Amino acid sequence: MRDIRLFLFALCLSTMLPLSVCGQNGWKLETVSSKDSSKGLLDQFLDANPKAIEVKILSEGTMAYLCADDDNLFVRVSVGNPQLFMRMLMQGLTIRIDPTGGKRGKYSVLFPSARDVQSSIPEQAKESANQRPDIGPLLRAMNKVGAVYYIKGKTQPIELSRSLIELDTENETLDYYILIPKRKLMEEKKLSSTWSIGLYLESPIGVLEGPRSDKETQGFPQQKGHIQGRPSQPSEDRNMEKLMKKKINVWEMFSIDDVNSINLK
Repeated sequence: MRDIRLFLFALCLSTMLPLSVCGQNGWKLETVSSKDSSKGLLDQFLDANPKAIEVKILSEGTMAYLCADDDNLFVRVSVGNPQLFMRMLMQGLTIRIDPTGGKRGKYSVLFPSARDVQSSIPEQAKESANQRPDIGPLLRAMNKVGAVYYIKGKTQPIELSRSLIELDTENETLDYYILIPKRKLMEEKKLSSTWSIGLYLESPIGVLEGPRSDKETQGFPQQKGHIQGRPSQPSEDRNMEKLMKKKINVWEMFSIDDVNSINLK
């Protein structure tokens, strides 16, 4: 457990650095994931459906993108705050969809956490806190495990080609992708034209905070709350500090008609 906490702590520091620095000494300036060069199910869907409805959710820098065809509902949750996506990596994110427009978690997708896969991460990837780690092995391990559905109290496996966790180094975001068969959602008896999307994280066991001084950062630049190249404001830091210490259960509504039709326009 200590190894994976140290790894994620170093990872959080690395994401606060300008990408030009990471490009020289850390990650390459490209998207980091476990995808191979062949076209997977997600890629095929996005090629055919390039537009998505945007829904701001949870906090500044966190967005949900949704679109659909006749068979599938696509959801991408993009997280720009490194403290927040460090917590999501550590705990595992749950994305919820309520086709009645309410706030029930009957239809959920559970993504794996770093704790679920720490035994499968190569030791050389677990660098000390004064080195920039390679996030690739962690993401590959998590994507190899894949996500699961939690539908009406029962878990069901999800095809690996339908889910993905990815670090977008160009936009400095951690992205969660899921392609949900619509038939599972359309079975709901009280369907509404307004649906809800929710994000859920359990209360943290310990407070996951970034470093507070140059001594703690081993000389790394301190940009707490860094979101896509923009230093955060003090009020945003205070809000994020509160958010990091509690259970997260937030919902936003969207029009399923708009989601269904966005790529028909």
